[in-house]
Amino acid sequence: PPVTLAWEPFNIVSWPIDAYEQERGGMIRGYLEMKMDAMHRVAILERGGMPKRQITVKSRDVTRARMARLQTNQMIYKAQAEERKERVIRGLMNLVSNKKRKERSYIARNMEKAREQKEAYDALAKELNESIIA
Repeated sequence: PPVTLAWEPFNIVSWPIDAYEQERGGMIRGYLEMKMDAMHRVAILERGGMPKRQITVKSRDVTRARMARLQTNQMIYKAQAEERKERVIRGLMNLVSNKKRKERSYIARNMEKAREQKEAYDALAKELNESIIA
């Protein structure tokens, strides 16, 4: 479990940042230096008064979040490959089935019918308006 922001330190040592940087000599901690053993982290949290039950619950939450991140990263890679595959299949199906050509002709026919119906309704409305006015 992470050492949370709610964690209160046991003691505070104030040290000027310039003195700290000079003492460190520009050395940056590596991953292994910053990594804290889980048992050590649990011991710190227990000494800080955090209930064991809450530590367990938070540990499970962290594990779930880690697994979700891993799954997302895996799915991103798979999604790109899947999109390429679908694009190729769609292109082949369009070549073989003429589906796109059929769709376009269907849309064109329906648009023509809709245009004819609109003209008929407009003519009827004009006749009704003229008969009402007269």
